[in-house]
Amino acid sequence: MKNQILSLYSRMNFGKYHGETIGQVADENPSYIEWMIENIDNIAFSEDVVSELDLPDGLLEINAEKLERFIDNSLYGEFQRNHYDEQDRMDSKEDNWYAMTDGQYGDMPDGFDGDYSFLGY
Repeated sequence: MKNQILSLYSRMNFGKYHGETIGQVADENPSYIEWMIENIDNIAFSEDVVSELDLPDGLLEINAEKLERFIDNSLYGEFQRNHYDEQDRMDSKEDNWYAMTDGQYGDMPDGFDGDYSFLGY
């Protein structure tokens, strides 16, 4: 299961509170939220949940560490996707250059914008 950051309005999709919102669970059984913080590695809670509950410092730290890890992983994943997408575009441009020019014009110049009109196309 992927990392999740749950708010008061998020619905539980597992366990004995399946279908209830985190806010309902927090009102009914706040110790269950505490248990989730301690025991479920891929779930963290947003500030609205944390401010609703009077959590001990240790649980606040665990939740904060999870949030930081989730956000860092998410940003790293986004960076990786963007990096590979950009590299794929550059590789594709370069492949097109060699196919269109048949090697007659050497390597693709830096900053080439894809205008092959000089070839008569």
